[in-house]
Amino acid sequence: MVTPNSGFIPAELLDDHGFVKVDEYLRAAGRAEVFALGDIAASDEMRSTARNDGWKLVGSNIRAFFTYGPSDRGLTKYSEPTCRWGSILGPWEGQELFFSTGIAVWVPLWLWRRFWHLVQHFLWAGMRNEVDWSTLKFPN
Repeated sequence: MVTPNSGFIPAELLDDHGFVKVDEYLRAAGRAEVFALGDIAASDEMRSTARNDGWKLVGSNIRAFFTYGPSDRGLTKYSEPTCRWGSILGPWEGQELFFSTGIAVWVPLWLWRRFWHLVQHFLWAGMRNEVDWSTLKFPN
């Protein structure tokens, strides 16, 4: 059983297993101004909002929240994907890919480096390898 690191979150926001209860818009249950996604959200059994562009949905819903207030107007519902993929990075050894069928495939680092650009382009829609932190502006 997976246990999330949610000890700092108020108990009324958590389900019986310690995950953040979310509604169909990925809002924390009973809190219109709080959204949750990824490994902490009780969105679906496989926590697929951590992958499959869950961040885009939450970003869009946060924008709708600021535009229309704490209503459902302008919000997009989360729908659990029919096909899942996931991975855990082992940067010094390789990559282990997990499929929704329960099969795990280990890819050695030398092979992973040969097809990483395909993963980056087709699965992660061109996610950058590096971030220039000096260009980011943080609020005071």
